[in-house]
Amino acid sequence: MSARYDGLAEWYDEFNAEGAAGNAPELAELLGPGDGPCLDLGCGTGQYLDAIRATGRTVVGLDRSADQLRLARRRDPAPLFQGDGHALPFRDGAFGTVTALWVSTDIPDFAALTKEA
Repeated sequence: MSARYDGLAEWYDEFNAEGAAGNAPELAELLGPGDGPCLDLGCGTGQYLDAIRATGRTVVGLDRSADQLRLARRRDPAPLFQGDGHALPFRDGAFGTVTALWVSTDIPDFAALTKEA
């Protein structure tokens, strides 16, 4: 499965690092305290996984890019899966919370993605 960020993961991780660090507290505030599993849909290199976990949720990441997931696995111990967000490899209702950060411009049919989530 080839993905847009395969071959660009290191660049993207570095390019987005400062913004992700600055946005992580806002993400945690928007989510608020919680529990149970949270799917980070389009988790990329995992820059937000820790912020999601800090809210009390158990985080699971999904991304189409094997390259991005390779970096995410170095960063975080969360369960990470490669897959297509339009056909989630999880049972319906498995996640009480789903995040999809910065993916709307990378997904041809974002409405279908949010419906699947």
